[in-house]
Amino acid sequence: MNHFAAAILMLSPVCVPLYAVDTQTAPDFLLRPASEAFQDKDTGLIFPARISEFSKVRVRRNLNPVFGTTVRYESESGNCADVYLYALDTGAKEVTEEQFSENFADTVKGIPGVAGQSKQIRSVKQLESEFKIQSKTSFRTSFFRMQSEDGNLDSILVMALYRGRIVKLRITYDSEAEDEQKTAVEFAQSVLDMLAPPVPTDLNEGKTTEKEAETTGKPNPKEEAGNEGKTAEKKKTDTSADTDRVKKSESAKAEKANSEPVPESKSVQGK
Repeated sequence: MNHFAAAILMLSPVCVPLYAVDTQTAPDFLLRPASEAFQDKDTGLIFPARISEFSKVRVRRNLNPVFGTTVRYESESGNCADVYLYALDTGAKEVTEEQFSENFADTVKGIPGVAGQSKQIRSVKQLESEFKIQSKTSFRTSFFRMQSEDGNLDSILVMALYRGRIVKLRITYDSEAEDEQKTAVEFAQSVLDMLAPPVPTDLNEGKTTEKEAETTGKPNPKEEAGNEGKTAEKKKTDTSADTDRVKKSESAKAEKANSEPVPESKSVQGK
């Protein structure tokens, strides 16, 4: 069974898995209290007890890296937010960008087939997204609407590549609830922010960078530093020249004084 077909969808008010667990994957169920964070050993990602309006309720790890780890969150209204962390082969080799793109395409193609796996889901259609997810992390997303016996459900798919592993999010909620969509987007953005590289400390805070100098017209820091050095050197040169001029003037005065004839003294003769 392909990983993308193992989609967990929400059926209000309870999240219900729509696939049977393959016993050959040696599932390792880890029940965690809501107040305890979970750190994935393969990626180093730390999943907090709460993200947006969702609380962490279960962590499931499989010895088979293709099935990987699933971290499940649920809201009080029964909506589901699942995070999958997995590889594409049992050797747990790092996933390449090309493999990631192919897996995303396969995932999008496979989700509509969920309707045939569940009597409760009548149809699944891919639609244009009605929202915008903002993140500094590179990711791909798709949006689906499912028709069930109890009404329509919306499902957001978000996928990203992180440290050689695929990170996949599936957030499912009631189509008619606008607030639910907002919290679903907040959840997706929060997880993507966890994947974003740390912002480096700006050691030059308050100083103009070379790029800013090009775009804003502010003095280039390197040129400014060079100009400061030139100014200091010029001041030093000017001071030295002034000193030389004073010395030469004094020397000239001394030479002139030495070269002038000393008047002879006149004797005073008495009458």
